[in-house]
Amino acid sequence: MFREVYGLLYEQNQSWTQSSNPNEAICSLIKGSDIQINIDQLREDSSAVNTANVIRAHIQSGKELGVNRTPSFYIDGEKIELRSVEEFRQLIDVTVRANASN
Repeated sequence: MFREVYGLLYEQNQSWTQSSNPNEAICSLIKGSDIQINIDQLREDSSAVNTANVIRAHIQSGKELGVNRTPSFYIDGEKIELRSVEEFRQLIDVTVRANASN
């Protein structure tokens, strides 16, 4: 179910990210889809104080690491800027080889 919800939110991101009430916009999107989910439970979970605290902690952690967009990639603690999937593959291969020899 996670993938279905994630896919819907990704595909429809303009409709809920621009909303004055994103949580309700998300619930409406899900209700209008074929995804079977307990909307009342979703509302309860998404408005829970603990959920907000976890999200705030993740945002703060990202800021401290220098994350400024999604996705952001790090290898051996160093943020990397990529221009292509091939460049990413090459960098991973080089890093794996270097770490294997240590």
